[in-house]
Amino acid sequence: MKIEFLFSEIKDIEKLYQIDLIDNPFGGAECPSYTYIGKEYLQNKLKTIEGNLPGLNEFIYQQCFGRIANEVFVVVVNDVYYELVFTIDTYQYKKARMKVSIERPKKLDVAIFGNQVLADGEVYDIFLEQLKIAIKNAFKKDWAVCSWITDEQSEQLCSHLYPGIFKVENKIRAFANKILVHHIGKDWIKQYGMEKYEESHKSLSVDFKRKVPCFADIDDTFISMTMETMMEVILKANIYEDEIVLNQSDMAKLHQEIAVGAANPLLELMRNRRKVKTDIWNDIFKQYFEDEESAKSNIKDFIKNRNHVAHNKLLNWSGYQVMKQNIEQLDSIIEKANHSFEESIPSEEQYMTWNIDVEEDESEAARREWERYYLRLRISGETGVEIRDEEGIYELFSETLGELYNEFSDIYYFDPQFDMSKKSDIAMAEEEQVLFSIRSNAVKTAVVEVVADMTFDSDMDGDSSLYISCRRDGTEIFRTVLEYHNGSGMEDTFEGKIVLNSESYYDTEELDEFKDELKDYIEEKLNPLISKKESLEYTAATSGGAEPVADIPCMECGKYGISISEDFYPLGRCCYCGEENYIKQCQRCGKWYEDGDGNDTVCAECLEKVMEE
Repeated sequence: MKIEFLFSEIKDIEKLYQIDLIDNPFGGAECPSYTYIGKEYLQNKLKTIEGNLPGLNEFIYQQCFGRIANEVFVVVVNDVYYELVFTIDTYQYKKARMKVSIERPKKLDVAIFGNQVLADGEVYDIFLEQLKIAIKNAFKKDWAVCSWITDEQSEQLCSHLYPGIFKVENKIRAFANKILVHHIGKDWIKQYGMEKYEESHKSLSVDFKRKVPCFADIDDTFISMTMETMMEVILKANIYEDEIVLNQSDMAKLHQEIAVGAANPLLELMRNRRKVKTDIWNDIFKQYFEDEESAKSNIKDFIKNRNHVAHNKLLNWSGYQVMKQNIEQLDSIIEKANHSFEESIPSEEQYMTWNIDVEEDESEAARREWERYYLRLRISGETGVEIRDEEGIYELFSETLGELYNEFSDIYYFDPQFDMSKKSDIAMAEEEQVLFSIRSNAVKTAVVEVVADMTFDSDMDGDSSLYISCRRDGTEIFRTVLEYHNGSGMEDTFEGKIVLNSESYYDTEELDEFKDELKDYIEEKLNPLISKKESLEYTAATSGGAEPVADIPCMECGKYGISISEDFYPLGRCCYCGEENYIKQCQRCGKWYEDGDGNDTVCAECLEKVMEE
């Protein structure tokens, strides 16, 4: 497993070479002398990482191998050997670049030390991911540009995602084509309003049939379209009436435009008078999706993720998890939509099969179950109102919990102030279960949990509830309740049709308020150091006390929370994210400064003043 990336344009060449002025042997002004200190630079930087990664105690320097400034270090974690090579090249002692190569020669066979197992049993090295990111972060502020060259870890994740993407993409194509052929007919793409999509299909169809001639006689309408074009057809396209109706005013304008030979205004007039015959999303597809916005959002994310993987862009474990979840969610959404479509148009053969099954089983219990299923199917097919069973209600609640987790994961998963857990699998049980937790990185004992509890009533006119609460130290802080009501109906035997008594509905209005309350609590109350910092700052401003934090942004989270008072928080640590920053206090002016912005005792500004004096 190999990782390579390149740092370019070092901001200060003196980090790599010590520059001294010496006497010119030929007379005249002094000339510079350059002493290589790259090894020391690397060792100092790597020391800032030691102890911050699980199992990493020390970077062991091996040698300068093969050439000058080709420094080799090794790390051994849980008997796994990692080799790090830093190759430094400078040009006229003004410009420099440094290639970093990290290699793990041994293949991992066992998921140890927090590593993850992928679907085929292959092990993903979490420590290697943490190591490369830590090295990138440690050096990046000294260099203008960091460019990735090779990342076999990212390739490993992409290769595991693509089969799922391929499967779901083809499932969407098959589903969409089946729906349009059923509702509009086999020539749906030849309808008025579909002209640009037909042209796109024709241009790509030629390549498809040339490359795989054995499939030249199948319907390739959606096969020969990009995902973006296909989704535009489903979500945005309209089919227009064959005739364009013009009123008296339009006719007068038409004759006027013809008289002056104005082609474009004439076409614009015709375009504006077209009447929509079929809105493909609202009139056809929308009815088969339980949650319109969730379907659209998942499709949008899927296209982005598909292109990300197809173009082999960089990917880490958390990004892989998010993409994998999106693929699985969209797969489930399409499966349910396809099931809804098939249920809405039962064939004569299906009705015959159900009748035969009932005749073969005369038991009263089986008959009641069949009638219950048949009535629900009739209600759904004839009115569009779905009557969910217990599993269907559970799936609806699970989707809500998944979306809640994804929303907070997008906000806090990569926020250095917090440590967000993975999403727990919520079982179909009427009991409290922890969905996820968020911990403050500055105060490790400060943890908030989001807990879910469900009750189910799958009878017609039954009410089911999803309770979501926020807890800390076992105590509930606040909660919300989402209600799902199962619709109901009956068969009017005289009229021979279904009469709807009540519709199914899912009330999620209070969820947004819960989300806002949870965000406010996490950002304002979870970490007690923030309010303490603000109190100390107020006291310092009004009574002249000591400031609790330095006027320097944290190198990890960028917030001004680096402690300069041991009474408040350990010196140098950020009260927002807990990161240790290397700062010093100037013995001349008392100002706090970052390591590298001065020498061991005096800040850069005072050094400059001393030079001027």
